[in-house]
Amino acid sequence: MFNFLRKSRTWKQFFDEGTAYGVASDFKKAEECYRQAVKLAPDEPGPHYELGNTLTLAGRYKEALEEFEITNRLSCGFFLAQTEAYLCKQFLSGAISEEVLAGFRFIRRLLDAKAQHGEQLFAASQQIVEKAPTCALGFYHLGKCLMERDPAAAADALQKCIRLGPDDTTAINAKFHLGILKRDAGEPEIARRIWAGILESYPGNPHTKFVATMSGKESNP
Repeated sequence: MFNFLRKSRTWKQFFDEGTAYGVASDFKKAEECYRQAVKLAPDEPGPHYELGNTLTLAGRYKEALEEFEITNRLSCGFFLAQTEAYLCKQFLSGAISEEVLAGFRFIRRLLDAKAQHGEQLFAASQQIVEKAPTCALGFYHLGKCLMERDPAAAADALQKCIRLGPDDTTAINAKFHLGILKRDAGEPEIARRIWAGILESYPGNPHTKFVATMSGKESNP
């Protein structure tokens, strides 16, 4: 009877149950639920993405990378799948350590809380850049933190991020904020060229929507 009841449930029910287990830090049961959701709806990006997140918390980065890449194939630019895949690759290649990954998770928690944590974000970003000077994502967060306090240093950090070859989601965001800095510095034409370049380089990526708004153009479907 129990197996019959499980099989009769929808993927969304398993997904919601997995989310509840994840909130309770029961990652083993969360994984089981997300895998059931994936089995029932293999073409839905959400279960793959959350399964990937759960696997990273278990330290299984190779498996997590596979789920994030599946997510991105199913829905290009889905939430932060590209960025999470980038972090998995960085860790698996030895470019960043568990300590640096923990630093990124801390930054993510601060941003998700949507509270004022400027000094904490700045300190965490500085530490990541010091410990992982070849990781583009660290310079992105540092650049964001510096935008109001030191625009020139912010531009340098964002340009360093772009040069280091981040994932598409991070690259779009870094270039967008670099355009903001140029606009605020009285260089609107340079800002518009930067934003136009984003729309040309990343057609169809949902993260370009706000760029299209700023540049006065509609993004490609």
